[in-house]
Amino acid sequence: EQSRKFPGLWENPRSEDWNYDDPEEELYDTLDELMEKREDEKAFEFLTGNMREGRLLSESGVSLYLAGNLGKMDEMTDFIPMFKEKELNQYAYLLEGYQFLLRKDIKRGLDLVNRSIQAGFTEEDAMIHLARFLNQSGYPKRTIGICEKLLKKTGSKVTEIYPALIEAYRMQGKEKEAVAAEEKYKKIISG
Repeated sequence: EQSRKFPGLWENPRSEDWNYDDPEEELYDTLDELMEKREDEKAFEFLTGNMREGRLLSESGVSLYLAGNLGKMDEMTDFIPMFKEKELNQYAYLLEGYQFLLRKDIKRGLDLVNRSIQAGFTEEDAMIHLARFLNQSGYPKRTIGICEKLLKKTGSKVTEIYPALIEAYRMQGKEKEAVAAEEKYKKIISG
């Protein structure tokens, strides 16, 4: 009955008559192109530059992913106040956890990483970041435990987990395990 009174209500909102212009659409396209080309450094600079201007904040998780790959997590801590202001607490808590872990305050760091999960950060991604943070803080034994647990889960992000695991094995002086993990990793990325 209602649809007869308002026939346009149920039509496709993206029809030719309806013009939708997202001012950030071109920015998303540029970011997508950089990511597809695997130009991580350029993508990171482009993304964080736009985030500083309050744009592309929906891609904050991508910026953390890139920062982790590029070893630029310290640069991301500058965004903590903005993340809090915009109520993107999952990112703020993760980065605060990172800061505490670097200061060797493991309990506080782990608590904040757990808070990031409670605030909406995916558990697997948070654990991958935690593994990297622990390596950087000098706790490779904990990283090994986290990575081995993640690798047991079906569908895990193995291409992100193995680099942290390999680094942790080497930090522990376990070259044999590092080489074995590296071989598995190479097999996976070669297809």
